[in-house]
Amino acid sequence: MSFGKLRASIRWVLGAAAMLILASSTGCGSHPVAPPIQAANVSLYKALAELEALETPLGVEPELFQQFRDELSRQLRAKGVSKVACTPPTGEDNRVDDLDLIDNMDGTFTLTWHYKNAGDYDQDGEVGISDITPLAQHFGESTVPENEWIDGDLDGRVHISDITPIAMNYAVEVAEYIIEGAVSAEGEFAEIDAVSIASATGKDTERAAFEYALTPGENGYFRVVPRDGEETPGEASNVVGLALEVLSVSPLEAKEGTVVTFSAEVTGAGPIEYAWDFGGQAVPATSVEASPEVVLTREVGEFSALLTVTNPQGDVTFPFTLTKLSREWRFETILSNVEIMSLWPQMKVHGDKLWIHACEDTFSPPPNANYVISGSPGNWEIEEVAFEGMLELNSEGEPGVAYRGGVLLDEVLSLAELRDGDWQITELEEARTFNRVNFTYANGNEPVITFTMPDERNHLIEYFWRRDGEWERGIVDEPGRADRPTYAITTDLEGSPVLGYMTDAEGVYEELTVAWWQPESEEWLIILVDVDWSGDTWKTGYYPDLAFRNDGKLAITYSSITQEIEPDIRYDRLIYAVYDGEIWEKEVVEELPSTAYDRAYEDMSLAHDPLGEPVIAVSDSRENDYDLRQLWRCKGSWELEILATEGMTGIHPSIAFDVDGNANISYYDGTRKEVIIGVYE
Repeated sequence: MSFGKLRASIRWVLGAAAMLILASSTGCGSHPVAPPIQAANVSLYKALAELEALETPLGVEPELFQQFRDELSRQLRAKGVSKVACTPPTGEDNRVDDLDLIDNMDGTFTLTWHYKNAGDYDQDGEVGISDITPLAQHFGESTVPENEWIDGDLDGRVHISDITPIAMNYAVEVAEYIIEGAVSAEGEFAEIDAVSIASATGKDTERAAFEYALTPGENGYFRVVPRDGEETPGEASNVVGLALEVLSVSPLEAKEGTVVTFSAEVTGAGPIEYAWDFGGQAVPATSVEASPEVVLTREVGEFSALLTVTNPQGDVTFPFTLTKLSREWRFETILSNVEIMSLWPQMKVHGDKLWIHACEDTFSPPPNANYVISGSPGNWEIEEVAFEGMLELNSEGEPGVAYRGGVLLDEVLSLAELRDGDWQITELEEARTFNRVNFTYANGNEPVITFTMPDERNHLIEYFWRRDGEWERGIVDEPGRADRPTYAITTDLEGSPVLGYMTDAEGVYEELTVAWWQPESEEWLIILVDVDWSGDTWKTGYYPDLAFRNDGKLAITYSSITQEIEPDIRYDRLIYAVYDGEIWEKEVVEELPSTAYDRAYEDMSLAHDPLGEPVIAVSDSRENDYDLRQLWRCKGSWELEILATEGMTGIHPSIAFDVDGNANISYYDGTRKEVIIGVYE
């Protein structure tokens, strides 16, 4: 065989081998046909064969395309190597520099960025021979958003000089972008996830783009890094993050004395610590909670406050002005043309829902009507019921009423509980009569009903208590005569019942007494509150009401009358006392003259506002007129407000606070024969 024929045969074999290689693999491994092969480098001989076989695209002059082929071939041969290593994009020009973090306003964010791989004009993830096709198709165009990624040399036009980036970056590959996160911008970044090059959008009409949705968690800073088919990382992108910043605080306005939950819109990498300082205008005055619930103090005006947030990068302080607005009473009539005398309108609160039981006088000519009212100001449901009694709510906010059923001298002590829209009646005891029936729910849902039976000589204070589903009958106290003026009932913070009542001690003097159930000993602890003839008091302990303070201490309010100091004039006192576990700490709330010793400070209701300050609603009668007086202690001083006056108004008040810290009061206006409710908001 001649040397020429041998050379031709070798050329044929090499050409066939090149075509075979071209058929089996065209790149670094990210675009295999079958079987999948990943290679660490690319043969330039294969590339040249591919270049020679590349067809002229439609619309491109063959002569022009041949110039592109020749120029790329020249530059590839000029490398002077047989193989080119596959690598990811590196260098500043190949770095993603437009990574952005978009707030979706729902707690999630979206990362966005554009593809960067100089020379990859068809944006398939690899710089290769085929990239001269879009270069030729856009040849001669000025750079615009629709072709700017094809301007590889960044000279503002698509020209044959843009072949150079193809040759320089030949075999540079992006198989995927990895998403990395870090707690701080200078911290150690760790992989969160990866997105394939195939997920890019818009690559046929604009620079290919990517989106990735995320929830930051502890990572507040992010970047993306290209990675080739061998999982070798390239140039990391710019870093984006949630810079530590307080964008807003709310609320900036609220009513004085109310319960308020503050919150802040904060950006930044976690963990984030909070330090609130309300400038002494709230209780607590400071908090480290992200959304603290506080009670605003009762000043009105504008006050300075601060929120400081801290994360691993530092801290930011956000000063804000808190405006505390005044409140006022708003009243509405919920029942008209009724005789509410036998029992006062009793009001209970669960959350923001009020319950009121109003009972007509059983000694008035029939027919008599009783009402259970529920709802909120301006939105009431009124149900007429067949029983008058004492109202209470269980831990679920469901009402119950303890009452004397039947007829006089043949009564039945009963309990009505509203469950699933129906009143369920339980009859407990039948007797000639019951007196001073009172009622509470102990330990959340265990009804305790106390009573006396006046036709019995011993006048015991007794109780029925449903415990573990069984009714238990027992004795609270054996005072001799327990059916003196109305006594009160409540429960302590652990759910144990507490009673306040008057006793007649040996027929000589009267005592104001508290009985407190002790769960450890299963006994009633009897505590003396006050006694007649105690030095400067002539009569005492009338119309008591009980309420526990926020700190768990028992408080009581009642009226007392001093000795006569001149004919027909006596001073009546309203007293508030707190039991510290050993003694009662007493203070005179108000002291006023009256011509009828047992009429001033008659019916009263005690509650404590969210700040722990006592408020007393009391019916005050002078010269046969009833005023509804409110006495509210603020920073050690009692403030008086007359809520209703003239005629027979302000009778049988009941006061309670709702979940927002608004005071609610109900009372009976005997002149207009109306049940009225007021809300201080």
